[in-house]
Amino acid sequence: RRVAPARAYTYWIALADALNELGRREEAKAAAQAAAERATNPEQRAHAAQIAYFAQTDLAVQFTRDASGRPQLITTRAPHDTPDWNSFIEPGDDIRRVQGTLLAIECGDTGTRILVDAAGGRLTLTIPDPSRVLMRNAPSEFTCGPQRPSTVRIDYAASKTRGPNSDGVVRGMEFR
Repeated sequence: RRVAPARAYTYWIALADALNELGRREEAKAAAQAAAERATNPEQRAHAAQIAYFAQTDLAVQFTRDASGRPQLITTRAPHDTPDWNSFIEPGDDIRRVQGTLLAIECGDTGTRILVDAAGGRLTLTIPDPSRVLMRNAPSEFTCGPQRPSTVRIDYAASKTRGPNSDGVVRGMEFR
């Protein structure tokens, strides 16, 4: 069937939206691109780009900070089929990933610190709130003090200024 040029944008954008709803992501992206090609103004092109973006992402949540620095949960979009999405990584975090050996867990009144021996040297990382760290394959319980050496992969937000107290804040930890 032939679609009249005057209705082509509407046809392709409706098709892209329907295909997204059906989970047919690649077809939805292609239909959104076809709509963008037939758009007659910037608003239509922006809408087509948004539909294409939806075809490539999934709804997710992420922690961020409000104006007074308190953590809050917001909705965001994550790339489709991202198995290691970590909602504790905040916008603006300078995320680093290291693999190393967990040496010690230091517990104190001001928070928890972990010592990790990694290829780049020894890291001291803080855990201000244990409920805001994504743990994978973790033991059911931790004890403070020296640890039996275990291999870990850690995602952390690097400190803006490295100091003797911490190289960054742990956002995720996977025991291997």
